[in-house]
Amino acid sequence: MTTTTERPTASAVQLSDTRSLARWTAAILMPIGPAAVAVLRFVLPYDTNDSAAVMITKVQADVGSQQAVMVLGLIAVFTLVPGAYAVTRLTRPGSPRVTAVAAPLLIAGYLGLSCNATVDLLPLVAPAAGVEPAQLAPLMAAVMDHPAGLIPITIFVIGHIVGTVLLGFALWRSGSVHWVWAVLMGISQPLHLLAAMTGNHPLDLLGWGLTAVVMGVAAVRVLRTTDDDWDVPPRPMAGGGR
Repeated sequence: MTTTTERPTASAVQLSDTRSLARWTAAILMPIGPAAVAVLRFVLPYDTNDSAAVMITKVQADVGSQQAVMVLGLIAVFTLVPGAYAVTRLTRPGSPRVTAVAAPLLIAGYLGLSCNATVDLLPLVAPAAGVEPAQLAPLMAAVMDHPAGLIPITIFVIGHIVGTVLLGFALWRSGSVHWVWAVLMGISQPLHLLAAMTGNHPLDLLGWGLTAVVMGVAAVRVLRTTDDDWDVPPRPMAGGGR
């Protein structure tokens, strides 16, 4: 007697629908990165426009704050890009053209932020390595002026500021949040730029804080989005795979 084994049909294949998990993960990550940068910019022991020598002096006089900057920077590096991807996924259906420009600017800009880590770390670890400030200052200046450091930082500055302004416009055009929240998103990073240029740390906290708050408001909208609106349902692969 010969027996045959029938392959399960597509309707019989059990598929794992992870869309709800993806939405919740996206919503949780969205405000974390901007909030981390908001606190980072507030506790930063130096000003963005300080020279390398002044920066070294201020960092080594306030090691605790600089340690917090490093931790907050790591949190930001690993959460800003997923958050940007999530919020632009929210705005894309209602504002596809603006989102198409805002998304790559934001993501490229946030990726460039990681290059700041070396500049912030050098004055922190230099004393343990026996490197004097007089020796470290020209090295840091060279790192900041080298194309490998200058280009990513320039991309970060342009990308996250222009990208956030466009994101505010996309949030408004798509109706993802109330227009007031969209306007606050649009002005948040210009406020940060003004704060960075003037060394105003409380204003910097406000600028990045607004970005974080509006990302939180958008995160609520993500949680209220249905799975079908968020993503297509899972489907079996060719040959019955999962």
